[in-house]
Amino acid sequence: METLRFNYPEDYYSFEDGVNLNDHEINKFVDKIVKKFRKKIKKGKKSNYHYIATGNVFVCGFLNREENDKYTIEIIVTKNYSSATECNIK
Repeated sequence: METLRFNYPEDYYSFEDGVNLNDHEINKFVDKIVKKFRKKIKKGKKSNYHYIATGNVFVCGFLNREENDKYTIEIIVTKNYSSATECNIK
């Protein structure tokens, strides 16, 4: 099997020219992700991550269940990001 490799920056698409979002808009996306996690926690469901990518912004949240049955939510926000995708992997 061939090793899948992403070479930066050649294989990446840059979103730096995407629509520039202000802090208020970014915080709305953060709030949306946190609300999704809170619903999942109340229902007892596990959902490891949610993300929103639009314009030049990528917002990603991670939900981690701790040993004491409490949860940790981590949010990462990045502007002017680059991304690589490989489809049809066998």
